[in-house]
Amino acid sequence: MPITAKQILLDKYHIIEEAGAGSFARVWLAREPAFGNRQVAIKEPRADLPPADLEEIQRRFVREKDVCVALAAMRAPNIVDVLAVEPFENKWLMALEYMPGGDLESLLSRDASGRVLPQRRALPLEQVVAIMDDLLAALAAVHTHPLMIIHRDIKPSNILFDGQGRARLADFGLAQLSSSGRAGLNQAAHPGSPPYMPPEQRSSTAALTYAADVYSLGCVLFEMLTGKRYVAVRPGTPPSALRADAPGWL
Repeated sequence: MPITAKQILLDKYHIIEEAGAGSFARVWLAREPAFGNRQVAIKEPRADLPPADLEEIQRRFVREKDVCVALAAMRAPNIVDVLAVEPFENKWLMALEYMPGGDLESLLSRDASGRVLPQRRALPLEQVVAIMDDLLAALAAVHTHPLMIIHRDIKPSNILFDGQGRARLADFGLAQLSSSGRAGLNQAAHPGSPPYMPPEQRSSTAALTYAADVYSLGCVLFEMLTGKRYVAVRPGTPPSALRADAPGWL
């Protein structure tokens, strides 16, 4: 039975309302009375998923929990914490920190009322620098962890904002752990989001290096500066060719 608004889930999460939905999961805003009514996000696999896809997202939930527990132990900055992964009616649910500031995808593609813009927009330089500062701190912590974590899915929808407007890196469900990771997750090639994947992630099953995440974050930087996805322009095009005030160092 799917989650509904106003439901008390697992005797501890008081569901408030649906907060979002994607191809594989729905997200609910809830409060947790046992922890001072803190707000949490509950991620639930979609009810209409084929069995193979449901199994896949369940594996991702467990992997994301394991990665976030490992990162929490070293107090990694600017990471969205996974609070729990718990069984519910023959499936797993994930409880995460609630990020009230939304995500970077919406910031680039929607106006203040939530309507989709006719084209993606570029962000002010000061805001771009602040977001990158937060994300680079997160990535530095991820890449220095002994598990040799590669995120593999850095993209605007996996970059969330907390109540202070800080950017936080989310969704480690596709992460590669250690150099033995190869493609993993029962797929012939590496999983990920094609517009942000480096060539080696698209074309190889060999273990990725940290450079793969750096490339993906570079694609996000290009998009924030220009309002265009890097894959949609001629390879090697600098941001300054599309935005006169984009400094060379950035």
